[in-house]
Amino acid sequence: MMTIQQPDGGAGTHPGIARLALDVYLPHLDRFFDYSIPDRLAQQVQLGCRVRARFAGRMANGFVVGLPARAEVDKLSPLDRVISPEPVLLAQQVPLLRAVADHYAGTFADVMRLAVPPRHAATEAAEQNPWPAPDARDVPGGGLTEVDDGRRFLDAVGQSRPVRAHWCALPRWRSDESGLDDWTRGFVQAVGAAVGAGHGALVIVPDVDRVRRMRDVLRAVLGPGCVAELHSELGPAARYRNYLAVSRGQARVLVGTRGASYAPVHDLGVICLWDDGDDLLSEPRAPYPHARDVAALRATQESCALLFGSYARTAEMQAWVSTGWLVPLGLAPARTRRLAPPVRAAVDSDIDLQRDPMAAAARVPKEAFETIRTGLLSGPVLVQVPRAGYLVALSCQRCRTPVRCPTCGGRLGPTGWVRANGD
Repeated sequence: MMTIQQPDGGAGTHPGIARLALDVYLPHLDRFFDYSIPDRLAQQVQLGCRVRARFAGRMANGFVVGLPARAEVDKLSPLDRVISPEPVLLAQQVPLLRAVADHYAGTFADVMRLAVPPRHAATEAAEQNPWPAPDARDVPGGGLTEVDDGRRFLDAVGQSRPVRAHWCALPRWRSDESGLDDWTRGFVQAVGAAVGAGHGALVIVPDVDRVRRMRDVLRAVLGPGCVAELHSELGPAARYRNYLAVSRGQARVLVGTRGASYAPVHDLGVICLWDDGDDLLSEPRAPYPHARDVAALRATQESCALLFGSYARTAEMQAWVSTGWLVPLGLAPARTRRLAPPVRAAVDSDIDLQRDPMAAAARVPKEAFETIRTGLLSGPVLVQVPRAGYLVALSCQRCRTPVRCPTCGGRLGPTGWVRANGD
């Protein structure tokens, strides 16, 4: 009763046969299987719902990925039961999971476990709160609008064209009337262009801290409560609630970590991924897919725009830029050096040691001291040293958020010591 055909979407098909993707571990059974639908389950079975069926003498969970008109064999085993009629594995996700499994020499079931979060029955049965529609009329300037071809990329996203680019963000910390103008500004502009054209948007970042930061920036521009998030720290109920909001088409903008790259965002217009060189974007479970490749495969399949961003290109990004698959976005090197803070490495060669023999033992080498003194004439200077230690800094007593300087982004320390008696 096995078949290797791809699901056919189920439109206008007979409801007596269900094509399942079962959660089985054996790689030689990496295919879909056809089951008959009993009359008692005919009203519950639909594409993407969770089901349970007997396979090789034991019960196995799976998803309905097709409702074909006919099967490849005459005798079919019946479905045992429908775990939930809620469609959570949508039709547009199936070819993506298949492509990721083939690309990484894995199985469909392995990728399926990464894509769909575990079911939370109470959340599924509860009434979903309404999600306000995002408003992209007040997207700030800066960001991509200041780099070469940045405006052309945003215009193409707004025209629903499947453009692909890598953006070398300027490594600086600058604030304007709209807030902080850093890497999040360019992603907000890309999301705003897609939302303004009536599409959904997906933003993928390496860790939870950047998820929350990107979420807050997007909500400040698009409106409160219109951005969903997916990451491991949400908890089972909140994570499944947000996933359902995305799969039902209620949440049109999603920010998350690597697992969010499979989320079924409806009518996807742009995928943004920050810092593909971060190891957190690489899945530690088989078949070990990287969110960078998942985003590239998905953008190709769904014909949506794709934007990678980082402060420097990785080898993979450079290869795609060199072949013309990605368009480079960024400033000219001379302009980058003029706008970004200068970086100086002290005593990094034998020639420097010959010029300053005391630099090997001095706490602050002469070249570093002169650089600091010169830099202080125009603004603050950041000094990094490879030594462990502690720095007293201020943070919120309730949420532990560090207090940062609005100009340079550095942590602030106390101006004086508070004694135990409050003096």
